[in-house]
Amino acid sequence: MVLGLTHILCFGAGYSGSLLWNYLSGVPLHRGHPRNLVCGVAFGVVGYYFQSKLEEKEKIRMFQLEEYVRTHPEDFPPIERKKWGEVFQKWKTPFRPDCD
Repeated sequence: MVLGLTHILCFGAGYSGSLLWNYLSGVPLHRGHPRNLVCGVAFGVVGYYFQSKLEEKEKIRMFQLEEYVRTHPEDFPPIERKKWGEVFQKWKTPFRPDCD
């Protein structure tokens, strides 16, 4: 499992949410470290779950798109390949009149 930005942000949201709970309850912020960590890890796991679901939906969408392109070649003709000589125009030397 690779930690991505989503997982870190969700962990931070859970941890800071627990700290906010302490602040609003009037409890010192340094109290309840285990609860802070548990909330952070729980939110990180939820973030991982949502990220994996988003990636799965993206894979399904890309598969369907590629399958459609493969089964409908009349709508997607192959691109004609060109050489660099066909892309660029012929070079013309610039005209510089004698300035003497």
